[in-house]
Amino acid sequence: MADRKFVRVSTYLPLNRQAPITQKHELARRLNEEVFLPVFTVDQDEDLSVAYVLPYAHGLIAGNFVAVVNRFASLLAFIVQTYNDDGLIDFGVPSVASAAADTGSGPASGELVH
Repeated sequence: MADRKFVRVSTYLPLNRQAPITQKHELARRLNEEVFLPVFTVDQDEDLSVAYVLPYAHGLIAGNFVAVVNRFASLLAFIVQTYNDDGLIDFGVPSVASAAADTGSGPASGELVH
């Protein structure tokens, strides 16, 4: 197939900075063995890199592309929910609402606007 092309969808999941590198590599190995299609590696920043390559030929159908991106997103949510019992995937502490929310950008009385 001379017209074969590829689209790579990739991201990273931040891993706990204090965790040993062997634990990070073990997670990548386990995911590569148990999760179908994407490739998992530990990158130079010691985060979990997640990549999926979508092959296509003779044009890319937009609906198929969107379906793959949505499937990739749901796969990431599944990984965080299923493979993070030890807290190795670490998004950090959730940030507090910014001070701009208290500077009068909303209704002064606190009532909700519908």
